[in-house]
Amino acid sequence: MSVVDSTKEIMSISRFLQYMRCPALFKAIYVDKSVPRSFNIYAHVGSTVHMAHEVMCNYLIEHEKIPELTHVREKAKVYWESKLDKVTDLMEVIVEQEKMANRLIDTYYKFFQKQDMRPKYVEERILWYPPGYPFALQGIVDRIDEDGHVCDLKTSGKSPPRSKATGNYYVPRSTGYDLQMNTYFMLAREGLNIDVPGGSFEYVVKNKTPKVVKVNYELKQAHLDSTLDMMARIYDSIQKGNFPPNRLGTFCSPTSCSNWHPCTGL
Repeated sequence: MSVVDSTKEIMSISRFLQYMRCPALFKAIYVDKSVPRSFNIYAHVGSTVHMAHEVMCNYLIEHEKIPELTHVREKAKVYWESKLDKVTDLMEVIVEQEKMANRLIDTYYKFFQKQDMRPKYVEERILWYPPGYPFALQGIVDRIDEDGHVCDLKTSGKSPPRSKATGNYYVPRSTGYDLQMNTYFMLAREGLNIDVPGGSFEYVVKNKTPKVVKVNYELKQAHLDSTLDMMARIYDSIQKGNFPPNRLGTFCSPTSCSNWHPCTGL
């Protein structure tokens, strides 16, 4: 457990990853607050699937059984409609993506039924003050099971890569996902005092025929240490006001970045 220090700035893994993608966009979102965080229909699909996962887990914790699919779908519909005023996409896109959200929920529900789920913490917000570091670290972990296993749920347009040697799915290092899981390991272990054996990603893949791919992720202390050191370097750059644009990045385009026009002047 760490000592609370209210003078330390609270940082999240999403902030660190945003800086890694583009420091200029980080400044626009978090410093200048001139650009709102994006919320398109595809993000809404992911949020709705996460909400359905939360409903299933909480129902299982409370009733010791899995809810009926109709119950999950009803809750998902209420959530879907409650957030539509934040979405700016065209109506035909919204209608099509609602169908996709329903297919993904149905697919994940079938996967959930077949697992021996023992959730203990669901959508748990955890705050930790890493000793010797100038910031506090906060995150919301999708699920922590009774045995300490950490799970992060992802909606994805494609499956994770497979190893050519073994054929097994894996999470590449330095993709952001690995940094996210390492952060959740630290939050669960240090913030909740849980003995964490490892974790997994559950990818709900948006194919024509959706599927769920589970990828186990190993806890390695060296990776946790390097993640904290990386965060410290980024935090130092933020404090020094280093916000160069990353115009070679994947998201540097007028369609992908809401700060593109003011940043480029084009």
